[in-house]
Amino acid sequence: MNYRHGYHAGNFADVHKHIVLIASLQALFKKDSALMVLDTHAGRGQYDLRVDAQKSQEYLSGISKIIDHKNLSASIMAYLQTRAALCPDPLHYPGSPRFIQHLLRTQDRAAFCELEPAECRFLTRLVGRDKRIGVHQRDGYEAIRALLPPAERRGLVLIDPPFEQADEYLSLLNAVREAYRVFANGVYLIWYPLKADQAYQGFCQTLKLSGIRKILNTQLWVEPKDSPVGLLGSGLILINPPWQLDQVLERELPSLAAVLADPKHAEATVSWLVGE
Repeated sequence: MNYRHGYHAGNFADVHKHIVLIASLQALFKKDSALMVLDTHAGRGQYDLRVDAQKSQEYLSGISKIIDHKNLSASIMAYLQTRAALCPDPLHYPGSPRFIQHLLRTQDRAAFCELEPAECRFLTRLVGRDKRIGVHQRDGYEAIRALLPPAERRGLVLIDPPFEQADEYLSLLNAVREAYRVFANGVYLIWYPLKADQAYQGFCQTLKLSGIRKILNTQLWVEPKDSPVGLLGSGLILINPPWQLDQVLERELPSLAAVLADPKHAEATVSWLVGE
């Protein structure tokens, strides 16, 4: 695979994804019982933006735009505080595994899956000897079949594919169906790109008709929807979102869009594809 998440580290999609990830975990931690977190496409876990993302500099449209803001919503401030605790240097950015490891409690555990060998070795060193965490060099979709359901019967699954393959949406849908079949009460966070080809619409419609219940769809638009090329926004599906998280995101994500993008086309939406 040619994909390296480092090229895109700290961009607006990372900001969107990590704000929702932190808010979801904090909501789940309100119950004392243990849970398991599965990150299917984990990457290397931490990025030096001067090296990994220097060519694309996508972080300039993401973390760099909000890092110095002091009066943002509670979820965004929680994200900024966590990021700063993990990477005091503003030109370093933590990936999802670092956020997850930082937030896990003693009774919880996590599995991080990364297929690319060098990225997986870096992640293994980064995690260290944390007995709560297993790092697996394996395909993330295959890991869903192998690692679910968790023994804890509570968990969150983050699926953030590279979308390099022409059939990625089909692979993603099949993986989500299989995961839900064996672990229907799990919380799922599924990232997808908003692009001019509108392939995401077919994905969302198929998911809507899949028989899965409680599907929340959040979209963050930072470019005009009629732009012909590039990544126009970030989509994040939540299946079984924690109680009242929809209300929190509906209240708080518009302020994120307003900071990240020109007000003429900045937009954040939170809507139910399927309710109870």
